[in-house]
Amino acid sequence: MIIAEKINVKGKELVRHESDSGKMIRQIETGREYASAVDVIPCKYTYEETDKDVPRKGVTADEAGTA
Repeated sequence: MIIAEKINVKGKELVRHESDSGKMIRQIETGREYASAVDVIPCKYTYEETDKDVPRKGVTADEAGTA
């Protein structure tokens, strides 16, 4: 499931989107995939969870099979 969390960075209200199960998320409007995404509010993008695991740190996208 996608989690949306409001955050404040330097006085600007933003929203962070990420998967609660460690999966990549896909921006529906563009098809781009992210481990997490931060957008301004109101957010003009929507996200869906993929079946791909978020790559471990130190592992390239090719090694993780997400390239």
